[in-house]
Amino acid sequence: MRLIGADTPELHHPRRGREPYGREAKACLVSILNGQKVRLKIGADPRDRYGRTLAHLWTEKGVHVNKELLRRGCGRLMVIGANTGHLSELVAAQEEARAAKRGLWGLRP
Repeated sequence: MRLIGADTPELHHPRRGREPYGREAKACLVSILNGQKVRLKIGADPRDRYGRTLAHLWTEKGVHVNKELLRRGCGRLMVIGANTGHLSELVAAQEEARAAKRGLWGLRP
């Protein structure tokens, strides 16, 4: 599954191997989930070109995981196809992280 709107560094990218900040991004996701049950909402375009399910994910406490990843600076905004639901929220979350130099936005090039 791929979270709609959130492009996070990967631990095992098929072509690039481990990406910088991949471990931190995984830790961020684990922290948000904190062992909670989740529910998902499949996107308007339900699969990406690799066959992964595209979805928005919420914790049982109502946290929008995709948005929270961006708000914490654990990933960057990425739109795939017609999956533009919640786009304004995702943009605002990324801008908040960027302005505060959180996560990826605080790294030096």
